[in-house]
Amino acid sequence: MMVSLSAENKNEGVFCESNRSNQDNDGNVLQFLFECIQDGAVVADREGKILYSHEALQTLALAWKQTEQKQKHILKDQLAFAQALNRLAELIISTADTEIILNTVTNIIGQTMDLYHCMIYDVDYGKNELKMECQYSKNGIPEILIPDRHKVETAKRHDFFHENRKEIIVSHWDEMNPILVSNGMAEIIHNHFQVQSFFWYPFSLSQKGYYCLAFDQIDRKRILGENEMEFLNSALKLVEIAIQKIHYLTESRQIEETFKKSEKEKELILSSISELVVYYDQNMLIKWANSAATESTGKPVEQLIGRHCYEVWYDKPGPCQGCPVVDTLATGEKHKNEIYLPNGEFWSIKAFPVLDQDGTLLGAVQVAKNKTDSDKIEKEMARLERLNLVGEMAASFGHEIRNPMATVRGFLQILYGKDECASYRDYFDVMIEEIDRANSIISEFLAMAKHKAVDLQEQNLINIIESLFPLILADAIHTDKSIELDLKEVPNVLVDKKETHQLILNLVRNGLEAMAPGGCLTIKTYAEEEEVILAIQDQGKGIEPEVMNRLGIPFFTTKENGTGLGLAICYSIVQRHNAKLDVSSGAAGTTFFIRYKKVV
Repeated sequence: MMVSLSAENKNEGVFCESNRSNQDNDGNVLQFLFECIQDGAVVADREGKILYSHEALQTLALAWKQTEQKQKHILKDQLAFAQALNRLAELIISTADTEIILNTVTNIIGQTMDLYHCMIYDVDYGKNELKMECQYSKNGIPEILIPDRHKVETAKRHDFFHENRKEIIVSHWDEMNPILVSNGMAEIIHNHFQVQSFFWYPFSLSQKGYYCLAFDQIDRKRILGENEMEFLNSALKLVEIAIQKIHYLTESRQIEETFKKSEKEKELILSSISELVVYYDQNMLIKWANSAATESTGKPVEQLIGRHCYEVWYDKPGPCQGCPVVDTLATGEKHKNEIYLPNGEFWSIKAFPVLDQDGTLLGAVQVAKNKTDSDKIEKEMARLERLNLVGEMAASFGHEIRNPMATVRGFLQILYGKDECASYRDYFDVMIEEIDRANSIISEFLAMAKHKAVDLQEQNLINIIESLFPLILADAIHTDKSIELDLKEVPNVLVDKKETHQLILNLVRNGLEAMAPGGCLTIKTYAEEEEVILAIQDQGKGIEPEVMNRLGIPFFTTKENGTGLGLAICYSIVQRHNAKLDVSSGAAGTTFFIRYKKVV
């Protein structure tokens, strides 16, 4: 059976069906029909086996087969490209090493595209040279088409290493690139190395230069297809992003390291300052403190951050009165003040505003200096100057006063013995007593003279104290008080024995007067490093802070009948012995420390 195949009144072909037994008989008929039909036709038996086919259909089938093979090849290449890009992406994610990335991408591109050589160069305008960073070779034998170190300056004249070059340069043995011809590289690449096709692909451009992918094909002329160019673009774009990321991370690390170094240097500088430096925010909370501040609290800086200074240093619920930091945070201006603390310390405190670039107040920096020692020294020097002045005045006019007083006292004694003046003898007693008292005061004045001669000899304080002990004990018993000796062995010191007697007696009597009946006064001696200490400790009520600051000033006294010269004389004696007198006082009593230097 033969059926005509038509569509829209157009003959498209003939479909024939016949029994296998009649196949040979119909052969001539089918051959005739195939010759008459110009379009494709095919004859098959019932099992689908092709018996006859038209030549046009055979040509079409061959074309279909070739198209299918080409499509499979394209899909295979696309799969290989995708897998290569995936491997490259995984590597970029896992490493921040430029050398590893460049080596890997060179191998991936070379293997995936079946290249003969594949290289990456670093074109550096700063060093005026290019350097081959890595190379892939198909046969394992590296070849150098361009020297691994090549001066850019010469080649730049031929527009090969132009700074802004982004497009790919392609050169074939039968179609050499004019740029390569002009600089002589075409002769080397194509004629000397027998390279069929050469490619120069700049990527990752920067102000300092760029990286470039160079590859070649020796066995055949290579024309890059669209898929290959897309693969190259994608691979190099990944590398470019990775390099930018690495540069960014490197710069960020460098900036961070520079910042850390700067912060460390700032911390070292501020920590080398003996003053307390503290930074507060607007709420007066500590944000930063130097080592001097942390050492003063005995706490690490972590335990200071976020706390108020008055809590940390003084365990108070609010700021100290007159605190400059409070004033600076309120006004945004610099303030300073000098404060005496309850523990007797004297501090100079300055506060400076911290402003941002817009002038907004961010906080305040406090610089505090403990001037207790320097304040003591200044006061001591002022006190000694006053003592010296009084002593020098007494030395200058003491004799001029004593001589008339001696004359008056002599005549009073003469009148005292006359019978006609007997009724005035009580008055004479008072007058003579007052003259003697005035003479005693003049003697005390003279004792404060700075340049008074002293006879310094090597003595042991224990021997001096024991020789005075009976007199001291008698004074204590007379006032219903006691004396305790705590005398540890000490080295000898240079002292004037007579003046040391007066020093000890003055301090002991002051201590006895400061105590209520039943109190005990302790006299101690001990050695401390290069010093020998004499300590006299009472159990009185202590000395008020305002009185403490005026100790030793001539004529200052808290006693009803005192002259205010006793302690002044003690300070003068200590000064002449090149020693030091310190005072410690509290509610449990007062201790005077006289610090002598050991005899070398």
